[in-house]
Amino acid sequence: MINAFLIDAVRALHFLFILFLLGGLLAIPGGIALRAVWVTSPFFRWPHIAASLFLVLRIATHSPCPLTQLEYALRGTDRTPRSSDTLLLRHADAHQLTAGILAQAALTTLFFLIRPPRAKPTPALRTFLITQS
Repeated sequence: MINAFLIDAVRALHFLFILFLLGGLLAIPGGIALRAVWVTSPFFRWPHIAASLFLVLRIATHSPCPLTQLEYALRGTDRTPRSSDTLLLRHADAHQLTAGILAQAALTTLFFLIRPPRAKPTPALRTFLITQS
C-alpha cells in the first residue's frame, strides 16, 4: 500500500515537472507581450531554464529519466527505462520526444534572452510589495 502511494507520488511529481516546463513555455511569451512583472522574476525564470538545461543534458548523455527509473524501482521491475519512457508520452517515439524537448529548450532560451530575469525588483513590483505589507 505504501509502495502504491509512492508510485503515485512519483507519477504526480513527473506530471508537475512536465507541467512546469510546458506551462512556463506557454505563459512566458504571454507575459512578455503583456509586460507582466512576474516574467522577470528570477524565482521563476532561473528554475525554468535550469529544468530545460537538465533535460538537454540528460538527452546529450543518453541518460534515462530519474523519475522513470524511480518508478520502475518502486514497481520492482528490472526493466531498464528507455529514453522515450515518460508517464505522459509512453507511446512517443524517442526521436519525437528528443525533438520536442530540444524545441522546448530552444524556445525557453530564446525567451530568456529576449526578456532575462532581473536581480532587483522593478519599481512597480517594489511599490506593489510595499502596499501589500
